[in-house]
Amino acid sequence: MERTEQTIEKRAMLILTARETKAFADAILNPPKPNPVFRKAAREYREKTARR
Repeated sequence: MERTEQTIEKRAMLILTARETKAFADAILNPPKPNPVFRKAAREYREKTARR
């Protein structure tokens, strides 16, 4: 069973190239400004999930 778990764990690991790592870090550290579609979706989400 331990070997099976190790195999699954290895498959689940995300392996990124240097280029992908840089793109991911850049997106996290310097996110783009929200566009109108995102703002609308966020507003609708808040309205639907607000405590009543």
